[in-house]
Amino acid sequence: MPPLSILISRRLALAVSLTLGGILPAVAQQAVTTEVDIAQNYNAAMQAFAKGDWEGCSTGLEQVIKMMVNEKQQGALEGIYYTLGAAYFNMPNYPKAIEAFEKFTTKFGKSTKIWEVRLALAQAHRQNKGFDQAIKLYEALESVPLYREQALNAQVQIYQEQEKPLEAVRVLERIVGADIQTTVQATAAMSLAQLLANQNQPEKAVGWLQRLQMKTALIENLVALNALAVKLGDEFSEKKLYNQAIAAYRAVRSREEVLKFQTERIAAMDRRIDANLKAATGNPVLFAQMTQWNNQIKAAQAEAKSLLEEFIKLPDFAASVLFRMARCWYDSERKWEAIVVFDRILARHPKATERESALYGMIVAYAEVSQPKRAQELCEVYLKEFPSGENAQTVGYLSGAVALQAQDLQGAESYFGTMLEKQPESSFREEMRFLLGNAKFMQGKHDEAQKEYAAYLKEYPQGQNVEEVRYRTALADLFAGRFEVALTGLNGYLGQYPEGTMVADAKYRIAVCKYAAEQYDKVVADCRAWLQQFTSHEQEGEVQALLGDALAAQGELAEAVPAYRRSYQVATTDEVLNYSLFEASKHLQKLGKWPEISE
Repeated sequence: MPPLSILISRRLALAVSLTLGGILPAVAQQAVTTEVDIAQNYNAAMQAFAKGDWEGCSTGLEQVIKMMVNEKQQGALEGIYYTLGAAYFNMPNYPKAIEAFEKFTTKFGKSTKIWEVRLALAQAHRQNKGFDQAIKLYEALESVPLYREQALNAQVQIYQEQEKPLEAVRVLERIVGADIQTTVQATAAMSLAQLLANQNQPEKAVGWLQRLQMKTALIENLVALNALAVKLGDEFSEKKLYNQAIAAYRAVRSREEVLKFQTERIAAMDRRIDANLKAATGNPVLFAQMTQWNNQIKAAQAEAKSLLEEFIKLPDFAASVLFRMARCWYDSERKWEAIVVFDRILARHPKATERESALYGMIVAYAEVSQPKRAQELCEVYLKEFPSGENAQTVGYLSGAVALQAQDLQGAESYFGTMLEKQPESSFREEMRFLLGNAKFMQGKHDEAQKEYAAYLKEYPQGQNVEEVRYRTALADLFAGRFEVALTGLNGYLGQYPEGTMVADAKYRIAVCKYAAEQYDKVVADCRAWLQQFTSHEQEGEVQALLGDALAAQGELAEAVPAYRRSYQVATTDEVLNYSLFEASKHLQKLGKWPEISE
């Protein structure tokens, strides 16, 4: 809406012509000097108004009011009080404007301008922070069709200034009604959607957004609607309201749609302005009203043009909105849906700035849905396209990690080795050095694995994987058949990490080394001690099997069988299960216990 100063000053052109005609007949019955004095003061005041000299106008009109003392002259005060209130408002001197407008409503309650003055009075109270008085006046103006929408919008603005969102929502709902039928209602619905979102009513906010999408012909500014949809989506996403966020993002129109619509809408505003002027030709009263409406249209048009100009400068936002949607799918644990949207970005917007992030998002999502092969392929694509990308270090690490996940041990070894060479400053370097050793260890390349572990300890003596590296170094000796060396290393581990995470496994492996040295009595003692110390441990099946082996090696078959039986009962792998079943059956045959064998 245009500033009140402009609105009132233009209406005043009509008011002046009406008022001046009423003064001169009245003053004709007075002395010539009085008549001349009133006319001169009045004309001077009106000239001051025309120049924007509000103080000069108000001073002059106050003097005119004092000079007009007889009853006939009082009738001419209607236009003077109206103009005086406008001058005070424009100064601005809102208390004096209120005083002038209130005198008008008291003296000329049946005037044809009474509702226009009450509107001006409401605006003056609002500017003077007299919100309660302004609200009452605006509520009364709702009954006047000509001012209803303006009065309702003003109430919304007041409640927002007072930070009373619930009251603002209530008024906006009255503006919109049951359905959106006008441009004003569409604008109100946009404000309503934002307020409802702020009041933690996301479902209602999205509902209005979706209704607006079906009423685009009534929307003055599709750029603003798009911006609102993105803003709501971002707000919902931040609050983890992912379904509502996705619904908001889906309401965003494409760049082509916005440009076409907004250009046509601006042209339509020009046509409406021309039509209003033609309709008011020859009708001064209607001309004043049409001028007010056209000012409102022009203000909306200026905003629309400004937004369109800024919008044209921006790059295509489709990929950005899709990326936001993909993140919502991902963050709501719907990884496959996220993958679909990431893929759409890559396919439809190959040159978008979001391509790098979308490609990275796909890699992570594929890794998390146990699709390492596809993740590995995308890692290669990423590193080829974005060798220095924002996520290049992470992808370099993932290229090896997903290979390990896919049991592609040679691939993992190759990727980690390459990344250590190509990304010497990677923040994942320590982890890659560690996993490179593991990849070689898992391939049975125990000597090479030990070299990698030694390199790790040299580079990261206080690293987060030092304990496991020292332990795996000892295990490499064991798996390579160097039992005495392994025994020394395992005991060294226990000495250094008595409460370490691999203590249970280390004690089991020490018993294995002793078994290899045929120290069966020590193996039995170690296994029984282990079972007492680590009850209900996941490795119990392996320890029971080793206990059975040691007892059998000593010829104590009857004692070995219960160990094997317990082993297959608690085994966590098929290998241990099958081995212990076979060994138990074999020894039961030697003992001739056929019913138990059958069982």
